[in-house]
Amino acid sequence: MKDKGNSFMVVLPSIAAGLLFIFLFAFLKINILIALILSLVVFGIFTFILYIPSKKKDPTISIALSNDVKANLDVTKTYLKKLNQFTFRLENKKLVDELKIIILDLDKMIKVVSDNPRKYKRANKYLNYYPETTIKILEQYDKIEDNRLQGSEAVSFMRKVEGLILQIRNAYEKGLNDLYSDDIQDSSVELKVLESDLNSQIGDFKSDFNL
Repeated sequence: MKDKGNSFMVVLPSIAAGLLFIFLFAFLKINILIALILSLVVFGIFTFILYIPSKKKDPTISIALSNDVKANLDVTKTYLKKLNQFTFRLENKKLVDELKIIILDLDKMIKVVSDNPRKYKRANKYLNYYPETTIKILEQYDKIEDNRLQGSEAVSFMRKVEGLILQIRNAYEKGLNDLYSDDIQDSSVELKVLESDLNSQIGDFKSDFNL
């Protein structure tokens, strides 16, 4: 199919250019050199027009990518639900507050990647590894709370978990900013153009009214 497409890109412009050359030279009696140049221009235009769609990515690849990402995001959503459950089960209010921030950022990441599946690779660890690991350590933390364990090992584990959750929260904040960075950069460029145009208009306005 690919070879047929490439042949089509060559044959159709060649036919169009050939017909135009015959019409210009044989019927309109235009100079052969001019007729040849015009025909070549038409050949180039036709080839370019047909070439643009061929350079686009295969839509089947995009569909496959989207389906794959959707399946992975469905898993992430189950993690999100489990994390949400801990906000009702855990007794440590400060830990719960940190966890709620993580949940909000994770939910935002899911939406960002849903809108732009190609960002999935950059967000992968935030969507899978981090939430899965967080759930495992919170399950142990929850057991210690429920059983009112006061041993040195239990207390030490709980303190480490509290510190780790804070680090995970900071990691999610950084990761979310990273996902938005491309959009922010594009917006910053547009903002600079708008600002430049606005400054120019304000300058003209001041000049016109001697302000």
